[in-house]
Amino acid sequence: MFYFQDLSYSQQYSTHEALLKSCSDAVMGFGAYAWVTTDGIKVLWEDEVFQNLFRKGSYHAVVGVDQVTNIDALEMLSSLKKNYPKFNVQIYYERRNKGIFHPKFSLFKKENNKGSLVIGSGNLTVSGLRINKEAFNNIELDQNRYNEAEGYWRKWLEESRDKLKSPDDPEILDKAKKNTFVRIKSIKKKSRKEILKSKNSEIQKFEEIQTSIDEGWGFYETNKVLIAEIPKSGNRWKQANFDKNTFKQFFGAYIFDSSYRVLLRNIKKDGSLSEIESRQNVTVRSHNYRFELDAASGLDYPEKGKPIGVFIQIATRMFLYHLFMPKDKDHEKLAIWSKRNWKGKKENIIRITTSVKKIKKILDKTVFKKYATK
Repeated sequence: MFYFQDLSYSQQYSTHEALLKSCSDAVMGFGAYAWVTTDGIKVLWEDEVFQNLFRKGSYHAVVGVDQVTNIDALEMLSSLKKNYPKFNVQIYYERRNKGIFHPKFSLFKKENNKGSLVIGSGNLTVSGLRINKEAFNNIELDQNRYNEAEGYWRKWLEESRDKLKSPDDPEILDKAKKNTFVRIKSIKKKSRKEILKSKNSEIQKFEEIQTSIDEGWGFYETNKVLIAEIPKSGNRWKQANFDKNTFKQFFGAYIFDSSYRVLLRNIKKDGSLSEIESRQNVTVRSHNYRFELDAASGLDYPEKGKPIGVFIQIATRMFLYHLFMPKDKDHEKLAIWSKRNWKGKKENIIRITTSVKKIKKILDKTVFKKYATK
């Protein structure tokens, strides 16, 4: 099946979700990616679906280091390799550069000896897996076609063995030190003409960043935003309840289908980002629709007032968020705005979907301002 990863397309499906779904019933896998970032590794290979494969089956990955893949990413790959002996990762490196290493695919073998192939344009980065406009195919393979694909791949591995290195190889580490990950907004400081003159325009050193802490988490005035009161919901308010319409229309979740993943990232009070939260939607028979929010961990539900969650859509099923407690200085402004713009019944929980532009004056005075892109 052919898919187009594009937030503006109503039937958008992400490379990330296709890979997780194909991996979920696999017993063996192989993959190759031109470059990876730490956040890309976290959302894909540190997901429980892939780690289950690493424990019970096997996965052999080949990663390029010609561009972007940096020291932090290599260290994370080495750590995964040590923790999961059945996860084998090698770095493709050719001293005499005859063109960059540029594939992006994963091949999976199922218990019935059939398989699937997810192949497309997206690299193993949050942007490639979720945000960028990418195209990919998710192809189901019968036993003969799978065997042909695996045989072809193994033959390439054999003939490329002198170019495949360990992620902690000194030569690989030296090459990775020269790579940087650059924010998109940094590129805008140069003209298109200046960028095109560069041999490696994707990694111009306008701003050197050796980590991807804010990779792909900026937003624009046109992005959708949800202002939502978070109900107490018993003693586990960390499990935030939403109505069915918000669950489906804003979060893009599917009822009783957990193969679609929602990615959440909390902005902490100091403006830094927490770890990425990869959530399977939780649907219960009582018609409550839930997501677990790490930002609520360790917090008592307030005796007066309700916490207000602000969620900004970055891409399909991918959100930046912050919880405003009644004692927080910005809570009152959000509460007043919400009451003025709420069109439902007064006794109902307030949940309003709007745009960043319409609430910009308030957001600009909160932790969200740092991630606003002009």
